[in-house]
Amino acid sequence: MSFIQVFEDDIEAVQRALSKNDLKNANIFCNRIISDASFSNKKDHTIIGAILKDLIVDAFSYEDNSKELSIIIKNVTEIIKKIKNSSIELEINHLIWEIYHEYFESTRSLHLIQYEKDLYSPNRAFVEAITKFSLEFLINDLEFIDYRILSPYGVVNELSRIYTMFGSTIENLCLKTLLTYFGRYFDYIKIIAKEPSDLSNKKIEDEFKDLKNDLINVIKIYLDDKEVFLKEASNLLFRICLEWRKMFIRFMEISPPLKREKLIELPEKAKEKIREIASKVTKKEMMKE
Repeated sequence: MSFIQVFEDDIEAVQRALSKNDLKNANIFCNRIISDASFSNKKDHTIIGAILKDLIVDAFSYEDNSKELSIIIKNVTEIIKKIKNSSIELEINHLIWEIYHEYFESTRSLHLIQYEKDLYSPNRAFVEAITKFSLEFLINDLEFIDYRILSPYGVVNELSRIYTMFGSTIENLCLKTLLTYFGRYFDYIKIIAKEPSDLSNKKIEDEFKDLKNDLINVIKIYLDDKEVFLKEASNLLFRICLEWRKMFIRFMEISPPLKREKLIELPEKAKEKIREIASKVTKKEMMKE
């Protein structure tokens, strides 16, 4: 069976899971795309899996059967259809980032409450100013702070907030995705760093330092020359995804599985019982005073 057939089956599995609102398995199938593609040295297909995974992880923040979740699932399904209709034997690197950007801009308002929608409008100058500050802040931390206590997720969170409120470019979203997957890979490194050092740990830490330095260089490219950023960032994203999935093979899952919190509605009799107990406790406390 050719890789392309495996990729088509993987992405069909994601689509079928989404049709059942089965985000858990859709996320697992995206991990499968990333593993199958990166282990087969298929950069563009790895990036497709990485982007789809981020979109599905984002969907976990919405309640079951909510209007917002329905819109997200519908739009992610449309992305999958566009990918299927593209010539996946050709270079599709820029295409997938364009599709992602179109999706992000069409759905970012779902994350805003009404008066945020009323107040905030697109602001490219502000977006670039905060992006520049955040990246320079991250570079300084990566270069000078003990990596065992670092986390890139704060910067990812700040960039996500800014891009959601004020709009984004293709390069912004590529940057955010790159830092997100560096964080997932980095989670393993921090665990390894807590263990007694040995030869294998030293090898892994050396690999990490190489990737960290390459990340710093790509961030500097973003700050200095956006024309070549997308290509360089995509190449590094592929490498980071590959190392992240290799870490999964070594250590399996290190974070709790994603799930949506569900509201449990108590029966009316149970609510009444709780009110009675609370009332009795309150009366006893008042008698003590």
